[in-house]
Parts: sequence; C-alpha cells; structure tokens
Amino acid sequence: MIDYIQILMKKYNTYCKADYTVIYFTYKKMLYRVALDYIPFYMVKITYSSHKNGHKPKLQLNLNNDLKRYILKYYTVECLGYTHKILNKNSKYNNGYQVQRLEGIKQHDRIYKQHDSIPFWIAGDITDINGMQVQVKYQNAQICMLDTLARL
Repeated sequence: MIDYIQILMKKYNTYCKADYTVIYFTYKKMLYRVALDYIPFYMVKITYSSHKNGHKPKLQLNLNNDLKRYILKYYTVECLGYTHKILNKNSKYNNGYQVQRLEGIKQHDRIYKQHDSIPFWIAGDITDINGMQVQVKYQNAQICMLDTLARL
C-alpha cells in the first residue's frame, strides 16, 4: 500500500503547480505552520468520500499525533499561538478556509472566495510575497480525488 501511495504522491507532486505547500496543524491546543517543498507520502493515506459523494477513493493528509511530534522535532515549524484564539469555531468558514486566509494575510495576497475553484494542476491557492504559488492545507485535508489524478 505504501508503494502505491508513493506512486500517487509522486504523480500529484509532478502535476501540482504550487512551488511549495504550507500545512497548518493543531497539537496540544496550539496552531502550527510548516512549509514543505512537497507533501511527503508518509503524511498521506487513501480514504473514501461519503456515500452521498459516490464513495470514491481520495488522497488525504493523515497527521496523527506521532507524525505531528515528528514534524515538530525534525522540520522548521512556526507556532502561531492557541488554536481557539486564531481559528473561530463560530465562523461561517471551515478551518481549511480560515488557515488559507491566514496564509494570504501573512503573504500579503488577495482575500479569497470561500471555495477556491482553481485546480491544483493550474495554480496554487495563493501567491506569496515572492510571487511563488503556495498550496495551503489544514490537518487531515483532502489532497485530491484519485479519479482526478488518473485523468491527468
């Protein structure tokens, strides 16, 4: 299974037009930010969409506590503060959109529509202060549907 995920992530990372990916995650009530050149295969698992959405296979981030501790130990990570002070649980926007807005403010990029309709193979979610494309993900976010990856 790991070999299959490695192949899928290699294909995703090949087609992804983002120059790098920023992942936000919560650990012990704190919000962290890590920037990666690409999403490593060991941070990903294959899950399925809901039955309502066809129960199709998809690649999804899988940041469990062991992996979060690993990231904190071996990667350059920025602690942003207490999650409940940064992410508003009463917001009409989900956490993924809220962290995308946080990254946009950090990078002095535009204010986003709630549903980013630009596919990953065309551009990143935002443009950073150096003009590079950035893909922004919140812990356990969907990366892409496998049928989409198969079409590329």
